[in-house]
Order: sequence, then structure tokens, then C-alpha cells
Amino acid sequence: HALLDGLHHRYQEATNLDVLAFHEAFADIVAIFQHFPFPELLRFQLARTRGDLRIGELMAGLAQQFGEATGRSHALRSAINVDPAKINYASTTEPHTRGSILVAAVFEAFLSIYQRRIGDLLRIATGGTGILRPGAIHPDLVRRLADEAAKSADHVLNICIRALDYCPPVDITFANYLRALITADADLVDTDHYGYRVAFLQAFRARGIYPDDVRTLSVESLRWRSPSAQPAGFGEVVRRMDLGWDRSVERRQAYNASKANAAMLHGWLADPTNVGEEFGQQFGLNLSTKPPEGFDGFYRNADKRPYFEVHSVRPAHRVTPDGDVRTEVIVVITQRRKVPHDPKNPSAGNFIFRGGCTLVVDPSNDAAPIRYSVVKSIWSEARMEWQRRFQSGQGLGLRSLYFGSQFEEKEPFALLHGEDGEY
Repeated sequence: HALLDGLHHRYQEATNLDVLAFHEAFADIVAIFQHFPFPELLRFQLARTRGDLRIGELMAGLAQQFGEATGRSHALRSAINVDPAKINYASTTEPHTRGSILVAAVFEAFLSIYQRRIGDLLRIATGGTGILRPGAIHPDLVRRLADEAAKSADHVLNICIRALDYCPPVDITFANYLRALITADADLVDTDHYGYRVAFLQAFRARGIYPDDVRTLSVESLRWRSPSAQPAGFGEVVRRMDLGWDRSVERRQAYNASKANAAMLHGWLADPTNVGEEFGQQFGLNLSTKPPEGFDGFYRNADKRPYFEVHSVRPAHRVTPDGDVRTEVIVVITQRRKVPHDPKNPSAGNFIFRGGCTLVVDPSNDAAPIRYSVVKSIWSEARMEWQRRFQSGQGLGLRSLYFGSQFEEKEPFALLHGEDGEY
């Protein structure tokens, strides 16, 4: 939850059914796959099930242990044990249960990857048939299977975390996350030897999770695209930033560098001579200095340009399978506007509608520095209408999942320090 809140702060806002469920699912995904580095546990289970993680009770047991510690054992067990045909993604609304559908999809992808990785081992052990003889399997084979299971889990967890850099800044859906997973893996690994991306695609599709705006459902069609045009000088301003910090530096230094980078980019974007209105629309923003007559819902500065927020500008250091280190810059920009709950009834009040983009930037490329632009447009009438309907029926914040709606206005961490909610 802290990782998500730091990278995508607006995911605390319940703008669709998937947002809060995604918070729950991501926390569970990290917890489950972090159990795999324990070799004794893996070898014990693989020996019992003759190498098949699809049977037995190891995964369900891990889920139950973690779930009982957090009071959510049912959701985690269902993520692993329930047939996808029996899970209705379209009608499930409770965040923990809905989140378990995403956990199930990721775990199914992991199982498929593991099976592909051990295919050669099984063929060697069985003389080419791939079918093990009855009885116990050799301890050396158990050890090799455990190594592949741990490696598969580590790869899947890294992909799931790395995909956060390819997610939109607001209003995330499970389908958006699928596209982020596909792009995150394809961006780092050219050749998908073990079918990682196909495994994710098939597992999500089996649960009814896929984008509505993609004509053909394939790995290539799900990958995010580069923007059609790029603002001149963008690469130059990125190169002037302090991008030398990483996890080894003191946290205050990293925080200050990130804030300084964000302020520099904000100043450059706010100058109409650098980025015009047409590029703003391409990035899902309103950067027009010519507001229409009357109030259009945007908050504007003295120059009549709508406010926007550069939430973060941070370096991302990635290591390819060949050992090369690639440094990219992740830029998160958001904007807000007031829109009416009911356009035909002004007295019904307004709600905040957000848009923006996540940019994946190559600072070494002057001609086309923006590699990907993941946009949630502030202009989207369809998304606005969906949020309007969602707001009318449900709108609790993230903290209500843990403390109930009666604590909606209280600081959740304060509740851990006293019965009255005071520090």
C-alpha cells in the first residue's frame, strides 16, 4: 500500500470499482510471491505433489496464513482455489473479493510460466514423455524444480512491481494493469522464451479482464504505444535534471531531488512557448490559455492557464537479462476539474474529475525522448460519465476498507495509537 501510495497517490480515490480492489490485490500479490525464496518449504511441497504446484495445499496454505494475519483469508484462498469460470468479474464489487480476481489471474500466469520452465527437466527425467512414473521423484529433480519455482516467482513479482511505472496516474483498471504488465516485460526482454506475456494475457482473458478499446487481443496490441508527436526541447529539460540518485542515497536527498526535478519540469510545461495546447490534449491535459465563457470546471492561474500537478519525476534503473543497465525517467502528471453530478441539475453539486499521464522517458534520445505515454484524458466524456454514475452509488475512500466509513474523516494511522484516534 505504501509503495502504491508513493508512486500513484491518486489511487486512494475510488473512481471506479477496480481502484481500491487494485490496492488490495497488489498488496496480496507481493505478500504471496515473497514466500517463494524459502527453499525448504518449496522442496517439501514439490516432493509431495511430484513437482505440480497446481495440486496440494502449499499455495492455499500460504494464502490462508497471510489472510488470517490480516483477517482476509477467504479472499486470498479464493484467489488460488476457485475455478475462473465461477468468478464473475463483471458483478463482483466488494474490494477485497474483487481484488482476489486479479490475484488469481497473476497466480495463474505464474503457474503457466513455471510449467513451461520445467518442461525440459520433466522430459529429461522421463525419457522424453514428460510423464513421471508413479512414486517419489529424485531429490535432485525436486531441488531443480524448486529452483525454477523460486525463479519464476521472482520474475513474476518483479514484473508486477515494474509494471507500476507503466500505469496511468489516475483511475486505474485491471485492464490497464494488464497492458502495463505486458509493456513492462516486453520493454526489458525482447524474446519471450517462456511465454510470460502470453501467460498473463491468457490468465486475464479467462477472467474477463481485457481492454474494450483493443480490436484484437494479442500481446502486441496490448503494449502501450509511443506518442504520435513529441514537444521540442523535452529531452533537453530532462537532461538538466538531477537523475543520479537511487536507493543507496539518503531519503531526504532523494526526496529533494525528485521535488526539484518536478518543479523544473512544471515550469517548462507551464510556459506556452514550450508546450502548446495541442500537446496538452495529447497528454490528456488542458493547457489552453483561452478559457471559454463561463466556468468550465478548471482551476486557473493568473495567466488563465489551468493548473496541473507534476506529481513525480524519478529515475528508473533497469537491468536487462544481458546485464545492461538502462536508465529511464518516469514522469507522472495530473490535472483536476470540477464537473457536475447531474448536468441537468446544478443544485446536485460537483465532484472532482482527474486526468493526466504517465510518461516513460529515455533521457538519451533527443529526437523522441518519450517512449510511452499512458493517458487518462481530462477531456474524456465517456470516463466522466462512468465516474458520475459510480460516484452516485459508491465513493468511500481507501481508509474505509480498514476502519469503516465512520472513520472516513479521521487519519487512519492515528487510529493505531489510541482508542480515541488521537496521537
